Amino acid sequence: MVTGITDIKRAARRIQKYGAKIIIVTRGLYGSALLFEDAFCNLPACRPQVLVDPTGAGDAYIGGFLAEYVDGKDPRWCACVGAAAASFVVEGIGPERFGNKEETYARARKIYQKHE
Repeated sequence: MVTGITDIKRAARRIQKYGAKIIIVTRGLYGSALLFEDAFCNLPACRPQVLVDPTGAGDAYIGGFLAEYVDGKDPRWCACVGAAAASFVVEGIGPERFGNKEETYARARKIYQKHE
């Protein structure tokens, strides 16, 4: 939307030229796209057990991503944790459902192992 380019990969590369080190494009149930350094990857969404309310999923995603990123983790792993965090939030209304760290990591590992 910012670039006017509809191809996600090309749009992310354009934004990268402005100086951003990591570009994340979230796509709801379709997962996310991640561009960092020269690596581009599409990651699937982490499927929730039940979809109750999507409100807050994007916030949970970026929160999960940043919590791992500030610890120096691989951006792909960070994106997987973000997806896992988002999958818990949509299973309830408001702040009623958050996975604990172990649950979140377990869901994140399922995505990460397929996309290392």
